[in-house]
Amino acid sequence: FFVFSSNMRVYLFVALALFAYLAHGGFVETAYTATLSTNQEVPLPLDPPPSAGVAVCVLTRRTSPPVLDCEVQHNVNEVSGAHIHVAARGLAGRIVFEFSGSTANHFRQSFSIVDLENYPATSQIDDFLNGLFYINIHSEDYPSGEIRGQLEHTDRFYARLSATNTIPHASGTSAHGLAVGTYSTQNPSRELAFDIVHSVQQPLQSGLEIRSAPPGQIGPLVFSFRNAESPAYESVQYTINEEADFFRDLHYINVLSQRNPTGEIRGQMVTIDYIDELSFTARLDSEQSVPQTDSNNRGNALFAYHCDTKVLEYVVMHNIPDPRGAFIGSAPAGDAGVTLFSLTSGSSPIYGSIQLVPEEELLLYSRSLYISIVSVEFSAGEIRGQITVDFDWWAYLSGTNVVSPVTTSSVGIATMTLFGEQNRKLDYSIFHSVETPLRTSLNIAREGDNGPLDLVFPSTFSPIRGDDIVLDDDELEAFVTEGSYISVTSLDNPFLGEIRGQIRRVNPCTASNDNSLTVSLSDGNGDEDEKAIEAEDRETMLDLSDEALPVSTSSSTFFFYAGDNKDNSAAGSLATGSLSFVLCLLLLANYL
Repeated sequence: FFVFSSNMRVYLFVALALFAYLAHGGFVETAYTATLSTNQEVPLPLDPPPSAGVAVCVLTRRTSPPVLDCEVQHNVNEVSGAHIHVAARGLAGRIVFEFSGSTANHFRQSFSIVDLENYPATSQIDDFLNGLFYINIHSEDYPSGEIRGQLEHTDRFYARLSATNTIPHASGTSAHGLAVGTYSTQNPSRELAFDIVHSVQQPLQSGLEIRSAPPGQIGPLVFSFRNAESPAYESVQYTINEEADFFRDLHYINVLSQRNPTGEIRGQMVTIDYIDELSFTARLDSEQSVPQTDSNNRGNALFAYHCDTKVLEYVVMHNIPDPRGAFIGSAPAGDAGVTLFSLTSGSSPIYGSIQLVPEEELLLYSRSLYISIVSVEFSAGEIRGQITVDFDWWAYLSGTNVVSPVTTSSVGIATMTLFGEQNRKLDYSIFHSVETPLRTSLNIAREGDNGPLDLVFPSTFSPIRGDDIVLDDDELEAFVTEGSYISVTSLDNPFLGEIRGQIRRVNPCTASNDNSLTVSLSDGNGDEDEKAIEAEDRETMLDLSDEALPVSTSSSTFFFYAGDNKDNSAAGSLATGSLSFVLCLLLLANYL
């Protein structure tokens, strides 16, 4: 086993977490965007110039305190200052953050979200998530503000363009660019519309391109636009295959110039809030706590695990009114455990990510990690949930998934499983933070489409739990083929909903850890044999491998495998309870 020092662990986590952030969309970082213009200023400037700007701000909740990272690209001359203010559209508000250093054309700065005078950190986060933050750029000619942009959760992607991303590397330039845009799957069909502001001098005619390739590679041309001058406002209709590549973050924007005809700046197009792969889920209750408590509170958790970086991202929601903290521990179900990681917060929702070492990865895949919420009354843990694939259907609900998107701080998560005859009965648990909910429903439609109401859950306020729904043929087929979504409507959004999430099945990646499929066991004679873990021991193994889930309807039978995606298939059954116990002892020895 490897032994990591605390410093090594921190450095490794920072590096790999950055890689995970660049490579994956997820729920730990929340990206809001803005297109800055003169007509959003309050009061409106008199005879303003045709100035423009684009901004991307990412709220990171993996750190304590949380961090707001903002990048701005604009073409304002003689800038005298730039700030983040708080107020709704059409109103002027107080300054929350001031950008320091040079604010000409392009700048980027991170701000720690901490308590300010008469403005606590929790209120700042809520205001940001509810679309009340705006960026204002002041100039010598317009001291009250020349361009302004409201930071909202309405765009589907953003791209940060720079010379360092080009292949070959562009020479003789310090140009940058930012692009943000929307995406429509229907009406209009598969249409990408975007705004871009950049500082490239002498761009080539038709020198604004979209190409398809991952970072570090040159890909084929998808589309070129006639106007490469900044600012540009363009749209393009994708094919079905191009849409798939777009949602896999394989498209990038390239700006060509006379100096650098193969590309002066380039940036990968990063989709916002598009989460199509999750690995594990958990349901938390008092019965799983060791010792058991008499609490009636509960919780849900979703986990995305990246086998290449060993970064585990999580979001947890619960209804404990007085949480003191939360942690991830190690032990099989029913056993007292060892605390491995303290989470960034105990208040719901809890966002974050952790870096696993090989031993911890093996514990994850052997059902030997759990999450626990600590409260004032129960200092050892009020509720606990084992991290498994038992509840193998999930949904992450946000305003971005609503069609058209809604800027809101509300979120929700659902864990579900099918059981009973022909797997038609639905066991569900839904948590959400909508303050004035009207209805929680199951609707029929694909991602990006609005669909008809199918059924209304018997409760509206969170948590919503039950196992009393029986799906008919059409409902079942839609459910298991990602054709259903959960919607929560509210007083403010009574029709299309305030938050929404597509229903998908968990799909753990295949771990590259040598211990992930085999373990070393002694035969008692001093020789150690590599023995595969037997798949019959279902009580202590990850049970989502090549076993099919049959779902029958009157017309046909569907079989669903976790390994249907061959590039990201579920890991097989991995470890026994005795192995988990040994690993727990070894981890405890390392930490002590």
